[in-house]
Amino acid sequence: MTYNKKGTPRRYRRVIVQGTASEATTLMGMLSQLLPESSRTTHKQYLRDRCIKVNGQVVSEHNAPVAVGDEVVVYSVGFAPVLDNTEVKVLWQDDWFILVQKEPGIPTIASKPGDRHTVYRIVADHYKSGDAREKIFLLNRLDRDTRGLILFARDREVQQEILDNWEKYILSQTFSALVEGVVPEEKGEFAPPPKPKKTVGDKDTKKKVVVSRRSRATYLVEERGQWRTLLRISLLGRYNGIRSQLNEKKYPLVGESKGVIKGAPSIALSQQELVLLHPITKEKLRFESPIPSFFYKLLRRRLTTSERKIIEKRTESENDLSFDSLKKID
Repeated sequence: MTYNKKGTPRRYRRVIVQGTASEATTLMGMLSQLLPESSRTTHKQYLRDRCIKVNGQVVSEHNAPVAVGDEVVVYSVGFAPVLDNTEVKVLWQDDWFILVQKEPGIPTIASKPGDRHTVYRIVADHYKSGDAREKIFLLNRLDRDTRGLILFARDREVQQEILDNWEKYILSQTFSALVEGVVPEEKGEFAPPPKPKKTVGDKDTKKKVVVSRRSRATYLVEERGQWRTLLRISLLGRYNGIRSQLNEKKYPLVGESKGVIKGAPSIALSQQELVLLHPITKEKLRFESPIPSFFYKLLRRRLTTSERKIIEKRTESENDLSFDSLKKID
């Protein structure tokens, strides 16, 4: 990666002028002091394009008060406004990264041509509205129905550095999952399936080989309810696959279309933590998100009569441990 002597990327945004207010004034008055040779029209342009920060915060009102000691900085390129979207929320950003939280119901990227209702497109369009030259580069993905954290790089070289050294920089990815069934072990591990062997045969008879793109994951039992278990899952790699691994273990997420437990507004899988070792500043950054309240509501409520009948029919025929646990709760 290419950096200047101060250790920052060679980005196009630069400081035009900065200064500290020696007397109380307005922002327009401060601009007249800092840029005496520029016209009032130019000053208005800087305000309109959100190129000015006062004490580190973007200010675009010409009559905004500036107190003694306030630091005013004028930049060559403006900053995007706050993202106003109910499905995607910006949690943190700096010159190299943007971290957002996505809600269930929106995909990370398009699954078909022309689909613009994605996390990537919403974030990309938003930042381009502040500067048409802005580019973002995706670092991780989540399923459409999963609530969690999506990290973008603002530089292709930074993106490649993270992807090439994932375990060095992404120190932790933790999810909460409410599953159907009583998980008996207090902790355990999901292992990805072995990579398939190459097919032997001539060119015309060879079949396509699908290689697993999901990572190992470990889990801890947080709490058990009636035929439900709350798990804390740590993802040990770049690729997800939690949902499919739970299904293979016969512990589907509450909220799955063919599930027994009803009342979930979405599948009960939510990312709770991401820990990033910043490749430039070397800071260890921890980002957290609370567990949705409906997880606990569904975990602790009693089974309905219809749910109980379905569960008993399924588990009794298989002599499942979940059925014994269900009877003990009564």
